[in-house]
Amino acid sequence: MKSLVIVEDDKRFSVVLRKMLQQYGFSIDAFFYNANDFLEYINKTDKYPDLCLFDLELPDKSGVEIIKEIQDYLSFFNVLILTSFSDEDKVFEAIKNGASGYILKQELALKLKDSIIEAINGGIVIEPILANKFFHYFQTFKTINNKSDINLAVNENELLEYLIKGFTYKEIAEFTNKTPRNVKYTLTKIYKKLGVKSKVEAISEAIKLGLLEI
Repeated sequence: MKSLVIVEDDKRFSVVLRKMLQQYGFSIDAFFYNANDFLEYINKTDKYPDLCLFDLELPDKSGVEIIKEIQDYLSFFNVLILTSFSDEDKVFEAIKNGASGYILKQELALKLKDSIIEAINGGIVIEPILANKFFHYFQTFKTINNKSDINLAVNENELLEYLIKGFTYKEIAEFTNKTPRNVKYTLTKIYKKLGVKSKVEAISEAIKLGLLEI
């Protein structure tokens, strides 16, 4: 059973969210109504969830601020943002910093279960218009081709190429005859080599260093 931690300040909405998640068979390890309680929990726990799901706009911090504060933990679990409106700039910033995507609250009934599974499997959950924005974002690095002393192994380059095409950990594992856990471990090694903490940062840095082409 996949485990979740939820951060949502709207108590009425949180009741609906809990029921839906339980109906879908997810285990809720913890539920918080503000960012600071969540941050205290995640800094102390030794049992990380498969996914953290939190509101883009909380009373004490924004979703983007939370992600920036939990950078060191993003190799242990995935993050999805909940939002009532499609604020492209804020969602884009959240994903650049390590979130796996977002879900509009008004579309929960249609997308909640599949989006959570997609994120846990290493996919990025975004609408086509935002995917196009990321493509143009990556394009800005194409001319910065500074070769460095960093060398990625063949399987590490291959993993980044699959990620930039939008494949999930599960799909990459099938293509490369590995397990999703092994794929995630390889990605963690790439993060360390490149000095980054998210998939988007890893792809951007690899392009800048001339290690990856798009």
